[in-house]
Amino acid sequence: MYLLQIILSSLTLFHVYALYTCSKFVRTPFLTKDDFIECFSSSDFFYKYIDVVKGSDIEFIPILQESNKLIFPQIIKYRAVPDIPFIPSFMLTKINIHQKWLQKTDTFIGEIRTKFFTFDLTLSTTKENDKVIMNMEGKMKEKISLLPDHTLDILIDQFGGIFTQIMNDTISKN
Repeated sequence: MYLLQIILSSLTLFHVYALYTCSKFVRTPFLTKDDFIECFSSSDFFYKYIDVVKGSDIEFIPILQESNKLIFPQIIKYRAVPDIPFIPSFMLTKINIHQKWLQKTDTFIGEIRTKFFTFDLTLSTTKENDKVIMNMEGKMKEKISLLPDHTLDILIDQFGGIFTQIMNDTISKN
């Protein structure tokens, strides 16, 4: 186990710089784009997100109270065991995860960085049959050579799954 961690640590020196992109879509429970913007710019969403990923050593820059809205740019730093495809989780330890979020009108742009990869995630919405669809566009900026490009597809799917879980939990409590 420790040998794999040493290998993975040394592989971080061999980064691949490529612009792989992918797009995914998730149905939301929202009826308007404003409802989505309200949700994603609330501290409540991000505190729930940190709970789902079992984050620790959390730092919000600027400081974020649970009842407040995000102040953009919002930086969220935490430690968590990553759910990286192709690497068994028992072989991984907690790593630093750094998210920086910007809001441009009705679009959110995040840069997610770890020692394994860096990617941008753009969240926007469209309306379909009286429901709001969250559009997620990912762009891999940097990754260790061990990870295939389509890892980004899986990471974006994971984010969509976490978003859906948070929305379902919120709806069931109301």
